[in-house]
Amino acid sequence: MLLGFEPEDKQALLEAPSLSTRRETLVTLIEFALRSGEGDKEVMQ
Repeated sequence: MLLGFEPEDKQALLEAPSLSTRRETLVTLIEFALRSGEGDKEVMQ
């Protein structure tokens, strides 16, 4: 919830058929966010 992914991305994580697929999807989403500059946003606590 804190990472600010789009609803479609969150849904993809929820629907992943296995933990390894979920992990790969999460890593991909984080890498994409970092490359697009969204990694500069401060995470709200």
